[in-house]
Amino acid sequence: RQPPAAAAGAEGSSEAEECRAVVLFTDPAPQEDTEEVVIGNLFDEDTEDADAKLEQEAAARLQEKLEKERKKAERAKTRASRLRCLFAQVKTATECQSFADGQLKIEVEEEEKAMAAADGGGEVDSQNCLSLLVRIMPTDGLYKDADVSFRLSYNLDKGVGEKLKPTVEPLQKTFHPNVDCNSICFDLFDRPGGIHLVDYAHGLLWLFYYPNNWDPLNGDTPCDPAHFAKAVREAIIFGRGEYDSVLRAGVEVDREAEREALDSGEYRPRGQR
Repeated sequence: RQPPAAAAGAEGSSEAEECRAVVLFTDPAPQEDTEEVVIGNLFDEDTEDADAKLEQEAAARLQEKLEKERKKAERAKTRASRLRCLFAQVKTATECQSFADGQLKIEVEEEEKAMAAADGGGEVDSQNCLSLLVRIMPTDGLYKDADVSFRLSYNLDKGVGEKLKPTVEPLQKTFHPNVDCNSICFDLFDRPGGIHLVDYAHGLLWLFYYPNNWDPLNGDTPCDPAHFAKAVREAIIFGRGEYDSVLRAGVEVDREAEREALDSGEYRPRGQR
């Protein structure tokens, strides 16, 4: 029989062996390997998600670029069609009698660029506008011998179909009851959708044959017919205050006789003297 001390030592040794066995059995190494595998799998999934997201973003950018190019091509096609329509209107207008006898003239600004754009060869200008210069040269009435120019600007990106409405801008400060420095008072120009170019040109010419001084846009024009006629003639030949002289080049006028007639108290318009 072992002494109590030896028995105690044997029991302690047995318990130590058992503890060692438990420690070896519960070695944490396998758990660490499992965690590394899990973390590795998560990393791979995140990478795949990021790659898929980048591919989606790249596809979206490509689609957006293609859509912009498509819309750009459609706008260029629409502009070219509208330019061809406007050139056809210019041709039609110049065949009218009022153009043939010199009362009206139309000039296309940047004509070469505009014709190239009409053929699909580029843009007219940075604003995509076609500008036409319309000259008004009445051969009778109060504004006989006058030469007044207007700019009609067509925005090729606005309008419905071939119907375009231009902005009409006077290029001189003209003494006229219905023409201001930046605008024109004429209900024909307010029609929605625009009208034919020849109608704009003839409407401007009509204003100079039949000015409406009873409902003036320009408050400087007198309503009395005699005073109005005198003021118009003075403005055409000599200018009047802030208003430009718009006498047509090549027209010979006896300025002394005209001034004498204007200064007299019995001025009558030309053709009534």
